Amino acid sequence: MQPQILAEQCTLTLKQLVLEQLNQKQRIILEKAKQLEGIQVSNLVLTLKDELECTDSAIWKTIRSLRDMNLLSESNKISLTELGNFLLGGQNVSIIESRN
Repeated sequence: MQPQILAEQCTLTLKQLVLEQLNQKQRIILEKAKQLEGIQVSNLVLTLKDELECTDSAIWKTIRSLRDMNLLSESNKISLTELGNFLLGGQNVSIIESRN
């Protein structure tokens, strides 16, 4: 197998393994962060409150966990980190649907 093909397959496999470890709430928040990049984090929380049917504090806790994993930035405006962009970049399928 050619080194470039092997590297691409390894990259795809690692992305899939990481994404499979995320729970549904984390996946939804990452998808929204990707779609609504640049809005205030507090506005994202309000947007997600009804969709996720959970408390503000639960959403904030999940955002903090995604920040701890270096998938979301530590700013007041929502944005994916380089790692978050790497994991979500180039995917044709929503990460929300990719978990069995």
